[in-house]
Amino acid sequence: MKYFKLYENWNGESINEAAEKTSNDLLESLITDQDPEFANAVKEIFKSDGKKLTAEYTNQKTGDKESIEIEPSNLSTGSKNTFTDVDSSYNDILTYSKNYNKLILTFAGKTRKIRTPYGERICELGTTNGFSRNKLNKNYLDKIYTLVLCSKIPNIELRAKVAPGIGYEEMQIDNLDKGLAEIFTNVGNASSKPLPLFINDQDMGVSINGGVKVDGVPKSDMSFGIDGTANFWVSYKHGEYINDEGVADKVSFQQYGSVSSFFKKKFDKAVGAKDIRKLMNTFFDNVKIKADSDGNHSFKGVTELDFDTRKGEIKVTYDASEPMIIKDIKKDAVKELSKNIASFKTIIKKEKSIDLTILATSGWSARQSVMDLGKIGTDVTLLSIFGTDYGGKPGVDNVNVLMQDAAPFVIGLKMENDEAVGINVQTSANGHVMFNPKKYGDSKTPPKFLEKYEPYIVARYTGGQHWYWEGKGIIGVRGLIMPKYHSKDDTDI
Repeated sequence: MKYFKLYENWNGESINEAAEKTSNDLLESLITDQDPEFANAVKEIFKSDGKKLTAEYTNQKTGDKESIEIEPSNLSTGSKNTFTDVDSSYNDILTYSKNYNKLILTFAGKTRKIRTPYGERICELGTTNGFSRNKLNKNYLDKIYTLVLCSKIPNIELRAKVAPGIGYEEMQIDNLDKGLAEIFTNVGNASSKPLPLFINDQDMGVSINGGVKVDGVPKSDMSFGIDGTANFWVSYKHGEYINDEGVADKVSFQQYGSVSSFFKKKFDKAVGAKDIRKLMNTFFDNVKIKADSDGNHSFKGVTELDFDTRKGEIKVTYDASEPMIIKDIKKDAVKELSKNIASFKTIIKKEKSIDLTILATSGWSARQSVMDLGKIGTDVTLLSIFGTDYGGKPGVDNVNVLMQDAAPFVIGLKMENDEAVGINVQTSANGHVMFNPKKYGDSKTPPKFLEKYEPYIVARYTGGQHWYWEGKGIIGVRGLIMPKYHSKDDTDI
């Protein structure tokens, strides 16, 4: 069977929320609260066309007149960049702008970022002092020069910010929609006879003639179907599964799911409410022991909490003792922790008192491997990956496949004797597909993961979250199912 590649390029509209800005807004963001001589140098950069500049200034220590030469230098990728591993020059950005037809330069806050039309960061420039060791900060001005030149590229939009979250799903959906539309234009028309769907050359057992919009925030990110009626659902994770050397050097997505979903009726029915409750109670018992031993505040028989966010204090009434006022937690953390007051009052109304840990250690976490928990661990993993309806009929909360890739999916026709006999959606060599075992494999065998992708139950500090169970509670904690790569190696419990 021949394979004919037809459509594989990104193309789509931006998902940005903010109104378009001007170069004056960018200028103000760069010079606000800076020394006037630095501000003057930046203003001269905005008037220039890329040639070397000379900026004169007064040495802040000696009072002598001095000067520096300013010329463009590369912009940093920044941490956890999923777009590129190398810093970007002006020419690099110019090339990207032509490839994508449009880029976005955002400058809200203290970091300016150049992004793809879907919000993915290409490079960035943070804020630093305009003077360094009493001299104009040449390194900073050189990078500003590159940023300003990029801002003048005709198809780069200036925006304060983009919509929350990065539009990876929209990026793939646009690509798939346009690819399918082009395919059916070539084989007939958009309402022509549907063709069998293949994922990485595996027959999915359904036929399609287009994409179908997914509403809400279910497990499914995108779907295919016939004439607008979905019959195949995909959960999408952005990023390479392996690198060019065939090694999983990083995991681009943060989590498989939240443990809060474990206590929704559909999840409880699928796994067993008693089993999942017992599992999580045991896990958070161990989390509380670790959090307490790590020096977080812990109290027996707590009946009342009062948060003074202005002073940064928490008053705890417990065990018929005199209330204790906690003063050693940062004000910002107290403000976040105060978001738990409504849930705390609800649990106290039911339990009268609880043994409470106040977790306020930034970066704190604890973990346990899900795959070490036997059958219930397997069940939890599968429901986290494929959705809370796993085991039933495919749908928005029981997806057919999990697909991962940083590159656009390649959409093409399967040809036989010069006739189109199917549509194949293919990941790149660095991508990955996990098929729903109930639909396409052995549902009794746990899925296999590369080590860095192995799922772990992780409890981590998140000020406005909480967990209550069996007369106990922790405020400042969130539970997640995460790849091993994004959990800390020394936090096993």
